[in-house]
Amino acid sequence: MSAQKRLGVQASMELRHLRYFVAVAEELNFRRAAHRLHVSHPSLSQRISDLENELGMKLLKRNSRRVELTEAGRVFLAGVRQTLNSIQKVVDQAQEVAKGERGRLVIGNIGLLTQSFLPAALANFREQYPLVGSAVLRLRQQPGNRLMPRSKLTILR
Repeated sequence: MSAQKRLGVQASMELRHLRYFVAVAEELNFRRAAHRLHVSHPSLSQRISDLENELGMKLLKRNSRRVELTEAGRVFLAGVRQTLNSIQKVVDQAQEVAKGERGRLVIGNIGLLTQSFLPAALANFREQYPLVGSAVLRLRQQPGNRLMPRSKLTILR
């Protein structure tokens, strides 16, 4: 059984539908929410109806004068906010990795040659990139003038 069927959710639910729901729930007014989201009122109303139909429950009580959350809507709102915050956090972390601001740096150290500058260079690096972990591997000279373990390192020239 697919995850979608287990959850009772169709594949058509989109993040923007969740963002639309949050805006309506916060504004408790479709016109203000539509203005905030830069979408038309009828389109927003239709997306919320689609979301409710997809979930098989009413999230909002609405009439011509007011909008209020149902109990299911309150529970759903709390979960959606948490989900959207988690998604934003993951996006931010992935962007940090892509920019080299987060990740892991492994340095191959061959001993005396790097002792004079490596500690200060690493301290400076850690200060500039606090989300990048660093490790120093002590390399040993092997017979035949080879340094091991080469497979763990990217050789920069």
